[in-house]
Amino acid sequence: MSIKFNGEAMTPNDALGITTVDLEYLAPYYGYELPNMRDFPAPFESDDFFKDFIGQDKIKNNLEIAIKAAKITGKPLGNVALIGPYGCGKHTLAKLVVSALNANARTVKCSNIVNSGDIVAILTNLSEGDVLLLEDYQNTRRKCRGLFKEMFLPAIEEHAIDIILGKGPIGNSIHLDLPQFTLISISPTYNALQELKRSFDYVCSFEPYTRENISDIIIKKAGEYGNRMNAETAEIITECTALTPKEAVRTLKKFEDYALVNGARLDKLIAIEAKQHLF
Repeated sequence: MSIKFNGEAMTPNDALGITTVDLEYLAPYYGYELPNMRDFPAPFESDDFFKDFIGQDKIKNNLEIAIKAAKITGKPLGNVALIGPYGCGKHTLAKLVVSALNANARTVKCSNIVNSGDIVAILTNLSEGDVLLLEDYQNTRRKCRGLFKEMFLPAIEEHAIDIILGKGPIGNSIHLDLPQFTLISISPTYNALQELKRSFDYVCSFEPYTRENISDIIIKKAGEYGNRMNAETAEIITECTALTPKEAVRTLKKFEDYALVNGARLDKLIAIEAKQHLF
């Protein structure tokens, strides 16, 4: 391969020690011409989809890469299972994923499903690229679990569903192709998903939040209330929480109410006083 610098060919000795990485980096600045370079898609814009979501960095990094890859290829995001205890931010993260995909979301509570007609209605009302948010699967009626295995799994894996009309020898089977969609399931444990386990491409198990995470959440939320809170005040409030985002917001509200009733601004001294009175 001949390499040119400012229009003149470089000798092997001139080019000695210059790596492909060096050439790719220097080309725009020093006039290198790189023939026969493979065409790659342009790098995707560095959008921080989860900048407002504090904590769970590993999950956010994995999902961000998956979302960017899906946008580059034009294919739906793979199915996602968000696993964690109550109040850890699963629903919030799911909404951010939907927003990052610019998709329409349809939310289904599995405990409300009573027969196969409900599942058919859910699947046939999806559009290409939609996100189906599946909640409360652990509370699915026992008689409906088999329906999920028989009807829902093929719909996810094959993007098609077979519907039986009529009973006995006069029954007819209709094959319906379904649009490609992304399933996001929100569940307290992975085992609770049972029949659906094999359908997930990304299993995101939430890790415990650190005290620093919770303090940052409290500071951020206080800012939304119009209170510029410092780290010392946030740490006092954090001590009264169960170290989950939802509990942090609820606890902050109690401190805010105490300060409001006492006609004071929520600062370190008021936080100490509120802690003594409320906890």
